[in-house]
Amino acid sequence: MTSQWQQPNDRELIHTRILRAPRERVFAVWTDPAHLAEWWGPRGFRTTTHAMELRAGGTWRFTMHGPDGRDYENRIEYLEVRQPELLVYRHTGDEEVEPVRFQVVVSFSSLGEKTLLTMRMTFESPTDLAHVEDNYGASEGALETLARLTERLAQMSDDAGPSTKWHYGDAAVAPWEPGPEGQKIKRLASASGVHWILSEVVPGFEGPVHVHPGIEGLYVLSGSVINEGRRLGTGEACLAEGGTKHSEFRSEEGATFLVVFQETP
Repeated sequence: MTSQWQQPNDRELIHTRILRAPRERVFAVWTDPAHLAEWWGPRGFRTTTHAMELRAGGTWRFTMHGPDGRDYENRIEYLEVRQPELLVYRHTGDEEVEPVRFQVVVSFSSLGEKTLLTMRMTFESPTDLAHVEDNYGASEGALETLARLTERLAQMSDDAGPSTKWHYGDAAVAPWEPGPEGQKIKRLASASGVHWILSEVVPGFEGPVHVHPGIEGLYVLSGSVINEGRRLGTGEACLAEGGTKHSEFRSEEGATFLVVFQETP
């Protein structure tokens, strides 16, 4: 981890940090309430999310529980959400929440298996910035918060075990990606050229003709699929040798399934 802290003027704070995790995972951990509860806030704080709508115009209502027993009510309004590269939001300072007003731009730049995180906090006036520094220790608090994020990401990597290289964390936080029409996928993990892909398809889905050079296994978690004329229901699986041509793969009722395939024979 490499970090840098700047105050370019009397209204802004900028923090940059290189994180040892791909940006899809970092973005997910930044926007999933279950993960936020583990790292959001300076050391000693806990966070309870009451509601979150992750979209432009949506809000995040949460309480930060301080180590001294004090609760800090917060409300964030999302101005722009571009998964997994950008978040723009503002602390509103409305009634019944902490009286702080500032805008935050968080960018997640991909560096392969690492992420360059840039967090820019812009206040309405120098007085507002001085207020959060004097009353909340904004600079030090941000450093501690991002240090806890770093620790959370490291914990996720450790939990994966030494033999597996996790690209996007676990299935709960991995982002869905579009596949062929009627299909979406989650890339779960890879190790030694073997990949685990979670997939959902809609009723009536017909997959494209394709060939995997290595062995491919398929396990149906729910629904059913028809693979080369054979119907596979929930809990059933099949295995194809490397070089097998898949000319028929479809689902009449829709399905969720796990695919494990090898890049090379």
